[in-house]
Amino acid sequence: MAEETEAYNASQIANGKSILEFSGVLYKETDEAILLTDILADLMHYCISTEIDFDNQLRIARGHVKTEEAEAAEAALVVVAKKRKTLQD
Repeated sequence: MAEETEAYNASQIANGKSILEFSGVLYKETDEAILLTDILADLMHYCISTEIDFDNQLRIARGHVKTEEAEAAEAALVVVAKKRKTLQD
């Protein structure tokens, strides 16, 4: 479980980095904070044009991240507990 959670979160981080890198080519920008702002603004414009509630989707995404981070922290604690038990034995 711990390895799967860690791999999943690493994959999500890599996906985010890939999006920023790709956008950097499109925007001709290297500052990741500026790129993130531009991507979010573009997505907000898209949501307005398609009547998607951006704020609601952002709220849902924040919930996903909170859950995924909690699962990663719990998985890390399990790994630490197993290592301690192994050292004690």
